[in-house]
Amino acid sequence: MSIGDEVVHGIPSKKVVLKEGDLLSLDVGMEYEGVFVDMARTIVVDGVDKADEQTKKLLKTGEGALVIAVQEARVGNSMGDIGEAVQNYVELNGFGVVRKLVGHGVGGAVHEEPEVPNFGKKGEGERLQKGMVLALEPMVTEKDFDVLLDENKWTWKTKDGASAVHFEDTVVVGEKKGEIITI
Repeated sequence: MSIGDEVVHGIPSKKVVLKEGDLLSLDVGMEYEGVFVDMARTIVVDGVDKADEQTKKLLKTGEGALVIAVQEARVGNSMGDIGEAVQNYVELNGFGVVRKLVGHGVGGAVHEEPEVPNFGKKGEGERLQKGMVLALEPMVTEKDFDVLLDENKWTWKTKDGASAVHFEDTVVVGEKKGEIITI
């Protein structure tokens, strides 16, 4: 549970009181019969209509970045194709894309190789092959893309204290686009 400027791995606490309009990200890794999947969503406490226009745009950009990543998860593309497409979309919308944290392979464990950056250059990196299972997870910041590890040594936060959103799905690489297996 990550709130506001926490990008991922926020630690729930009875001391945390959620307020109307707060950004709340839930990142869920699940295992069933030895197979792992990973997903995340960011919502607004009490509904998106409680958010200001900048927050609504940030949410829409994070969701759109995930859609683009899934579209790029097709046979023959590279990790750089996914990264460049996500980065271009996010930056054209005026936001930052986190570079210290990346998506990843998933299946036999919740985090596996290969790394799947949300930034990069078309054509660079490992080529995608049919059946690869990836956790695609754009992490989008309201301002600067830089993040830091909190003093609790688990939670990643924006360095400038600005808001962040996180959207993630587990996807199987397909011929025309990725197939989402988490909902």
